[in-house]
Amino acid sequence: MDEAQSEPAPGLPGSSFRGLRVETVLAEGGMGVTLLASHPVLKVPFVVKLVKQTTATDVFREAHLAARVISRHVVPIVDAGLEGTVPFMIHGFVDGIDLMELVEVCRQQGRHLPTGIACAIIAGIASGLHAVHQAGVIHRDVKPGNIYLRGDGSAALGDFGLAVDRAAFAHSDESADWGTPNYKPPEQWTDGEITRQSDIYALGATAHAVLTGRPPFVTDSLDGLRDAHLSRPYGAPAAQSPREAYAFWVIARMLAKAPVERYDSAQTVAELFRFIATTALPLQWLSADVCRIGDLVIALRCGALAPQPGEAVVLPVAPDFSARSEAGAALTATAGLPPPDATLAATRRPPVLGDVLWQQAEHPHPYWLAQSVVVQGNAFCIQRGVLRGLFGADLRGAALVSFPPPDRDGALPEERAAQLMLEAFRSFAAFAPVHVRRIEIVLPTTRDHALWSAHLRYFTPDVLEHSLNGT
Repeated sequence: MDEAQSEPAPGLPGSSFRGLRVETVLAEGGMGVTLLASHPVLKVPFVVKLVKQTTATDVFREAHLAARVISRHVVPIVDAGLEGTVPFMIHGFVDGIDLMELVEVCRQQGRHLPTGIACAIIAGIASGLHAVHQAGVIHRDVKPGNIYLRGDGSAALGDFGLAVDRAAFAHSDESADWGTPNYKPPEQWTDGEITRQSDIYALGATAHAVLTGRPPFVTDSLDGLRDAHLSRPYGAPAAQSPREAYAFWVIARMLAKAPVERYDSAQTVAELFRFIATTALPLQWLSADVCRIGDLVIALRCGALAPQPGEAVVLPVAPDFSARSEAGAALTATAGLPPPDATLAATRRPPVLGDVLWQQAEHPHPYWLAQSVVVQGNAFCIQRGVLRGLFGADLRGAALVSFPPPDRDGALPEERAAQLMLEAFRSFAAFAPVHVRRIEIVLPTTRDHALWSAHLRYFTPDVLEHSLNGT
């Protein structure tokens, strides 16, 4: 077979697209296909959207509206155009988890996000939404699933698929049959005028969901939900603290039925939530290789991976679940686990960057093993794997979680890996884990131990604070 015939078709894993290598398909639907791709030189991931045939007059509306916005709290778009006859858009990839996933983890544990941390997230998104509005754009689909929490604790608003130009939309005859029902403002249900205050309402409904684990109105039918948004007064739950009472007071005005009664700008909302937001937890070094963040102890340990009963081990792997280190390969060889292919037989897509496969090992005793896909092609996704591993361990009741470091192959410097992991550990500590109390980074040699100790000691509280605040 000649070289031309061996090249995968465009859009398929292994093919090249606009200088990027396509790694896998993330999702596919009636509107198009979403791909994970990596840059062969920069060695970072991107999300590529290929748009199928559409009757829309401007298939690039999402792209050019998102490109207007410059904010740390908005997922950036980096390219768009036509590849042959196929419209495409390329977005930045957020190394973290979406807010809906985080709310669901807390719901499964019968708790809510800490109020101060939740308010910090909402304040950041409100700042991003203000930048959206300053660019003359209305988002129209603010919801937890479109908010992405980075490993460093900051958040970004994404998915401009329903966004509109504020001035142009004033003359549109588009139907109100769009948006997410749990978060749609009253005017969005009735073909009323859509304004910036419509996004503020949706952000208020999102804030309520983040603080309580459920949308502001819950009914057994779509008609009932419509009636609730149109006419049922917002009823805040009983506050458990003055900070929570203040937050619900702000949300109540955001959820006013009449747009004119809501806040004038998202920046005002950001300032109100920032007033009661909790800053990042302080990092305290207890010794050369042990530090404390809140109730969480983080330690370096030199030796072999030797999980204790009930412990969780988060093992960095490739998409085929091959271990990324000799220690990891030895652990999986003795774990007494079924092959990943058997466990994944029911899944609808191959594992992709950031996925975590949980299995309960039996040898030498029962413990949890999380195989976390942190590398795919030239792309790394350390913080998503770390956060999902830690939240999954907390759900399974593990008090101790062990991490071997990502293997050293030149693509990701140890210093950068150490920073990314420490940032994710600090973010996890801020969410008040129920069970996890200690994290160990297990190094195979004394040389590795010395190197990682130096890397982590470099990130003093002041240095790490600047990295977390994006300054």
